[in-house]
Amino acid sequence: MINQAKKGFGWLFLVKVLSRIIDLILNILVLRDLDPKTYGLTTNLGLITNFTLFYIKQVLKQVYQRVSDCQLQSAINMMYIGLGITIIISPFIWYLSLYGQDDQFIFPAFLFSLSAIIEGASEPYLVQLIQEMKYQKIAIGESIAVFIKTVSLYLLIQNPLLAFGYAQLIFSIIQYVYYSRKQNIEFKKIQNNYYIQPEMKQIGYQFSLMSFMKFLLQELEKIFMVLYNNPAISGEFTLVSHIGAYVPRFIYAPLEEVSFNLFPKLNKQSQREYLINTIKILNIIGISFVFAGIPNCQTLLQIYGNQWLTSTCIQALQLYCIYEWLMGINGISEAFLNSTIQVKEMNFYRYFLVFQTIVYCSN
Repeated sequence: MINQAKKGFGWLFLVKVLSRIIDLILNILVLRDLDPKTYGLTTNLGLITNFTLFYIKQVLKQVYQRVSDCQLQSAINMMYIGLGITIIISPFIWYLSLYGQDDQFIFPAFLFSLSAIIEGASEPYLVQLIQEMKYQKIAIGESIAVFIKTVSLYLLIQNPLLAFGYAQLIFSIIQYVYYSRKQNIEFKKIQNNYYIQPEMKQIGYQFSLMSFMKFLLQELEKIFMVLYNNPAISGEFTLVSHIGAYVPRFIYAPLEEVSFNLFPKLNKQSQREYLINTIKILNIIGISFVFAGIPNCQTLLQIYGNQWLTSTCIQALQLYCIYEWLMGINGISEAFLNSTIQVKEMNFYRYFLVFQTIVYCSN
C-alpha cells in the first residue's frame, strides 16, 4: 500500500513539475506586463472559486477518503449532492463578489462562477480514480488543463480581467472533459435502499463545521485584502502567494493528497513510521528554502518586473520563505489528524479551530 502511494506521489510530482515549467515561464511573461493594481483584482476572482467549491472539495472530498470501507457508489452519490449545493450557492457568491466593484468586474466574475460549477461537476468522476489511487491520470488531466489555461491567459492578456476569466473557464472545461471520458456514472441507490453510507453521513456532519473553520483560516487573509479594498497591496500579496505556492503545489499538495488517502488504510505502527519519515524529509526541504530563499527574494522579484520591487513585497516574500517550512509540517500533520481522528474527538478539535479563528481575526 505504501509503495503504491509512493508511486502515486511520484507521478503527481513528476507530471506537475514538467507541466508547470512552461506555466511558470508564461506566468512571468504575463506578470511583467501587469501592474499590481490590476493583478490585485484577481484575488477577488479567486475567492469566488474557493468559496463556491468549498463544500464539495474541502468537506465531501475528505469525507469519502476518510471512510476506510467506503463504497464507491455512495461516494459518487455524495459528490453529486455536493454538486447540487455548488450550483445553488454559486449565484449568491457571484452577487456578493460584486460589492464595491465597477462594471468591468461583473462578467469576469460570472466566468469564474460558471467555471467553478463545471469544475465541481468533475468531482463525481474523480471518485473512482482517487479510491483506486490512480493519481497519474489525475495529474495528467490537471497538467493539461493548467497548460492550456496559461497559454490562453498569455494570448488574451490585452484585457487582463477577461483573460483571467476565460482562462479559468477553459481550465474547468478541459478538466471535466478529460475526467468524464470513458466513465459512465450516475446518482442511484445502493444496497439496503440508501444513497449514502450511514458512517459517511455521520463523518460528513462532523467535518462540515471543522472544515469551514479551517477554510476561514486559509482564506481570511484574502478576505481582509478584499475588504481593505487596496488593489495595489492585494496585487503584491497575490504575487507573493503565487510565487510561494509553487512548492506547495509541486510537493506539499500531492504528498498531502496521497497521505490523506493512505493513512486510514495503514495500521498504527505503519502510520507512525510514515509520518515521522515524511516530516524529516519536509524539514530538510523547508530549511533549505529558508536559507536559500531569504537572501535571493529581491532577485526573484526582479524577474517579474521592476514594478514589484517594493520594500513591502520583498519583506513579505522573505517571511513567506519561513512560512513555506511551517506549511509543509502543518500540511502532513493535518492530513494525519483529519484522516485518523475519531468521531468523538472531533468536538474538541472543532472548538480548538473556532478559538484559533477568533485569535487570528483579532490580530
